[in-house]
Amino acid sequence: MANQTTLTPPAVTHITELRSHFVRTRFYLGNSNIHRTVEWRCISGVKGWAHELVVKDGAVFTNPDPPAAGEPAYLVIVGRISNDNFFMTSDAGWRSSSFTQNFANARASCMVTAPPESLDHDLLKLDWLEAIRNLQWFQNQAAIKGFVDKIGLLTEESRDNVLVKIKHNTGIEGLEPGTPVDISSTADDTDDDDLGPEFDIANWPCWTNEAKEAIEGLKETHSVISIPIYGDNNKLVKPSQYCAVLECATVKRKSGNAEAPRSVDAFSADVYAIHVVKPAPPPLPSTPRKRKVSSMSPVSLPTKKHRLGMWCFVLLVTMLLIIMAVFILYLSSALHMP
Repeated sequence: MANQTTLTPPAVTHITELRSHFVRTRFYLGNSNIHRTVEWRCISGVKGWAHELVVKDGAVFTNPDPPAAGEPAYLVIVGRISNDNFFMTSDAGWRSSSFTQNFANARASCMVTAPPESLDHDLLKLDWLEAIRNLQWFQNQAAIKGFVDKIGLLTEESRDNVLVKIKHNTGIEGLEPGTPVDISSTADDTDDDDLGPEFDIANWPCWTNEAKEAIEGLKETHSVISIPIYGDNNKLVKPSQYCAVLECATVKRKSGNAEAPRSVDAFSADVYAIHVVKPAPPPLPSTPRKRKVSSMSPVSLPTKKHRLGMWCFVLLVTMLLIIMAVFILYLSSALHMP
């Protein structure tokens, strides 16, 4: 852990208000009653064994515009960003490997762990424990009979330390032939402001030499969707600032050459939105399915419902390590067979 998190009284008040809002949505993973709100549903037309978490038929909501039964469930969890295996950067630290040979298929990722002990907010710590229990429960409910191993979402470093892995497609999406490369096509609504040239694939920052070379071959045929990170001003963070805003540390990627175990349930939580609610302190020395991205944080503004696919489990996470942030994620799971 790089730095201790300290929060001013206004920040604590803001976090408390956010938590209260999340609880009212009925999709907060820190709530033991969340099982009454969502359920797994098989995805038709998908090869293999695939499910998604959706709004449960008969679920009761108090908000005036409740989600319809069967819609993908957007879940909320509060935690903090871990420095371990941090690759939530614009190029995902990509280097060609047997798993990800093409840069267009690279996925940025990082680990989420419990709120820091220094944070005087015991309620969030209790919520984290409940959230992990709920995630484990959801995984068990979706598991295939006879399968023991579950990979991709939860990493148990110790009995008291469970991490949640979150991912984001690097945003490289193929275009239809003849379609011009236009970043405005990634705006959430037609009346959204242009995200600006910093978000165009022509100016997309890459840090590894391999990624710098690979993106050149994609600029005429692909568009880019940025990691939806929103600052404390609710504005979309520029891709060149991801590392600074999330206050990541440079770490070595663990070996990725081992094959997945035979016959396992594989889960994947994909980022929908990251909202910073506390700016990061001064940084430590460091090296630097198609979906639309809004220029404003969906945590603060009303948003459309988005269908996100596969074992679809959209997870909203508030990160509390060196920064405070809100993450909306999509959890997918697939069956791995030899």
